[in-house]
Amino acid sequence: MTRAAQLPAIAWAVLAFAALRSTELINAWRHSPLDRFGWIAFLVWLSPIAASVAKPSPPGFHAAGPWLLGASLGASLIGIVADLNTANYLGLAFAVAALGGWSWQHALWFASAIAWMPAFSWAGQGLPRSAIIAGRIVATSIASFPLLWSLISPKPHHATP
Repeated sequence: MTRAAQLPAIAWAVLAFAALRSTELINAWRHSPLDRFGWIAFLVWLSPIAASVAKPSPPGFHAAGPWLLGASLGASLIGIVADLNTANYLGLAFAVAALGGWSWQHALWFASAIAWMPAFSWAGQGLPRSAIIAGRIVATSIASFPLLWSLISPKPHHATP
């Protein structure tokens, strides 16, 4: 059975809620010149989670950590109350992270979520557009590919004597 099939319905519901609260991302990616290619960074960032949920789950696998789901809801609620899109996007990042489980390998990957958010281009607004676009892709690639590799590479089997 895949990990996706073992995720509780609440994890999918929180992800759907966070995604609905983050629909402004699509407008930013379509219309803002500095955010135009943020969707590519988002897809690169999603790749380890896609690989993780597609894998067969080991015995005792428990994804969708309650603290990640709670952080997602909390960030999304702050986004609603404060009308702050960045909080909504952070809620989406927490919800996606909850799908793949958590280890300390995920910390750098999670931190790179800022690269697909419009806040990344706001922070680098003095830089050339090409530098912002490249920075998004490079940041998510550097953080995502080692985690992705650890998920898809075959593990050596050790013979027991």
